[in-house]
Amino acid sequence: MIKITCQTGRDVFIDAPDLTWSNLQSADLHRALLERVDLSHSNFEFADLRGALFTRSVLVGCNFNKAKVANAFFSSTDLSAATFTGASLIGCYFDGADLKKCDFTDADIEFGHFEGADLRGARFLCRSIESANLTGCLWDDTTQFPLGFIPPTKKQDSK
Repeated sequence: MIKITCQTGRDVFIDAPDLTWSNLQSADLHRALLERVDLSHSNFEFADLRGALFTRSVLVGCNFNKAKVANAFFSSTDLSAATFTGASLIGCYFDGADLKKCDFTDADIEFGHFEGADLRGARFLCRSIESANLTGCLWDDTTQFPLGFIPPTKKQDSK
C-alpha cells in the first residue's frame, strides 16, 4: 500500500507495489506531494492535480488529458511522450523539464513557465502560448507550434 500525501491534509492510498502504470483517472490529488517519484505510464485523465509537486519525478508516457493541473510544479521532470490534450496547465512550472514528444494539443498553458525545457518533437499546439515563458527552451524541426506563433530562438537541428 502506497500513501500519497496532499498538502490539503488528505491522503490517497494506492494498493500497488509501486506507482508506475497507476490508474489515477479522476483522482483528487489537489496539492499532492509527488517529488522524485516514478509514475511512468500512469493515467491522470480528468484528475485534479492543482498545485501538485512533481519536481524531479519520472512521468514518461503519462496521460494528463483534460486534467486540472493549474499551478503544479514539473521542474526538472522527465515527461517525455506524456499527453496533456485539453488539460488546464495555467501557471504550471515546467522549467528544465524533458517534454520531448509530448502532446499539448488544446492545453491551456497561460502564464506557464517552460524556461530551459526540451520541446524537441513535441506537439505544442496549445492555447494562450503568448503569455508563457519559453526562454531558453530547446526545439527542433519536428516541434509543432500554433500557426503564426514565432518560437524562441534556441533551436537544435533534428537528427
